Amino acid sequence: VIFCVECVVLHLSLGFKRYWTQQVTAFDGLIVLISLFDMLSAGSGGLSALRGLRLLRVFKLAKQWAEFRVMLKSIIKTVGDMVPFIILLFLAIFIFTLLGMQLFANTFIFDLPDGGRIHFSRLQDCPHGRDCIPRSNFDTFLDASATVFQILTGENWNTVMYDAIRGNGDGAIAYFVALYVVGNCVILNLFLAILMSTFEESQQQVEQAEGMAARKEERAVASLSVFEKTL
Repeated sequence: VIFCVECVVLHLSLGFKRYWTQQVTAFDGLIVLISLFDMLSAGSGGLSALRGLRLLRVFKLAKQWAEFRVMLKSIIKTVGDMVPFIILLFLAIFIFTLLGMQLFANTFIFDLPDGGRIHFSRLQDCPHGRDCIPRSNFDTFLDASATVFQILTGENWNTVMYDAIRGNGDGAIAYFVALYVVGNCVILNLFLAILMSTFEESQQQVEQAEGMAARKEERAVASLSVFEKTL
């Protein structure tokens, strides 16, 4: 109710066109419309979760809080500067995903009682059905991508490697060592180093820009004061 009243008051004070052309007020209006639609539909559907976007109103503090505004601008600028390296990271994940599918697709099928491998053509012989296939596998592109990402994060990656050894022999170690060293120790650490360096540079540039803008505003106010005194 409070948000609806605020929306009506702002429409009366700013006007329809000005209200929906300003980013902050347009965002508030969009949230109000979504909330009203959700209330009229008795809360059915996934739109009720979108009401949590109201929490983003906290970013209005950036108007009055200079340090907060500098941090937000630095983050946005850093993300923009990191786009080429992010593309490189996803390209590495894509390459290792395809390589993993080529090497290990349909080989992570084990009979749970004794741990022996079952050939893909005899999957119906598994007494536990699809439960014979571990969650981390390379059978599909989506599963393989999730598995590669899991290995890059270091989350239980050695268990995936042991499953690959059980299904393909000791030669599978080379793939996981290469993925962990190249992906985790090199690319991700380099990504973090460049991210921190770029963030510091972006923060300095934003602070300089903010300082110049503040000085221009002070000069404009001083000039206006002098002009008023002459009158």
